[in-house]
Amino acid sequence: MTETIDGEVMGGDLIAVDMKQFNLPEPAHFKDRLEGVFQKMYADIDAELAARTVDLKTDKGRKQIASDAAKISRLKVAMAGKATELVADQKAIIATVTKTRQEMEAEFDKRRDLARAPLTDWETTGKLIEERAKTERGFMLTIRAQSVDGVLVADMSADQLAGLLDARRAMEFDADTYGESSGDLWAMNITTIDWLETSIATARQSELDAAELEELRAMRAKVEADKIEAERAETERQQAEAQRIADEKAEADRAEAERVAETARQEREQAAIAKAAQDAEERAAQAAKDAEARHVREMQDAKDAAASEAKRIVDAEAKRVADEKAEQKRRDEDQEHRRGINREVMAALVGLGLSEDHGKAVVIAISKGTVPHTAIKY
Repeated sequence: MTETIDGEVMGGDLIAVDMKQFNLPEPAHFKDRLEGVFQKMYADIDAELAARTVDLKTDKGRKQIASDAAKISRLKVAMAGKATELVADQKAIIATVTKTRQEMEAEFDKRRDLARAPLTDWETTGKLIEERAKTERGFMLTIRAQSVDGVLVADMSADQLAGLLDARRAMEFDADTYGESSGDLWAMNITTIDWLETSIATARQSELDAAELEELRAMRAKVEADKIEAERAETERQQAEAQRIADEKAEADRAEAERVAETARQEREQAAIAKAAQDAEERAAQAAKDAEARHVREMQDAKDAAASEAKRIVDAEAKRVADEKAEQKRRDEDQEHRRGINREVMAALVGLGLSEDHGKAVVIAISKGTVPHTAIKY
């Protein structure tokens, strides 16, 4: 089968493909061609610029210079647009190649699978026969190992085992379905049927024994239940009698507790009346003392408040005088600062050729805001 010749022809017994028909322009050659076109444009523009006469004195000459620059910008935009078109074309080609490649790969895969189909079918049939035989052998081994689908054979009923036996008897192991393993599987199935028949007989006897045992257990359980019920009834009668005696005693205790509580309540009331009278006398005496002390405190508070107010007035006046002095000092310093800046500005104006009077007049006008859009930064 032919593979490649200089990277141009591929094929074999079925096909021969000329790979040149898929080639795109070499990037290096295409780059040289583009740069050659641009270099010629650059040279033509440089020649025109070198040959032109620059006239900056007339409006027409200046407009011509602007027109030349605009023409170059328009040419640049046109070339950039063309480059953008080329990029879009290349992207479209790439998208087409990608889509076509995906479709091509899918078509080739279908034809590859079609070419291999006979061998694949043969392999699949052989594997299915082998898997069937393996599954049957494993199932019968599982039964013989005392377990079916995770359930122990010993836990199965005779009817469940009979279902397995019927299924085993219905099995046919022909060569078309099980291949070379059909003979071994047939013999293995016969031994499995014998084993199941023995297991069913054992299970039937076990179920009869279990039924008799369950009947004996039920009779014993009923006798035991009757005994427990009689004991429960007697226990409830004794508990009810004990509860009645306890209730009667509790009622007597409650009545005695109420009598004692009432006596104590009357004694507390008498004591409370006596204490209330004594407390009233003590509160009256204390109220008189409190009133005298409050009067003394109020007099002293009035004196303290008068002294505090007098001190506040003196302090406030002293602060006002100090604040006025500080403000006057700040104003004097600010005025002196402004005078210094104004003198510097006037000196600068005089240095520019104004007379001292004119410079002074300008500074005064600016400071008063009569000169538009002009200010002195202090």
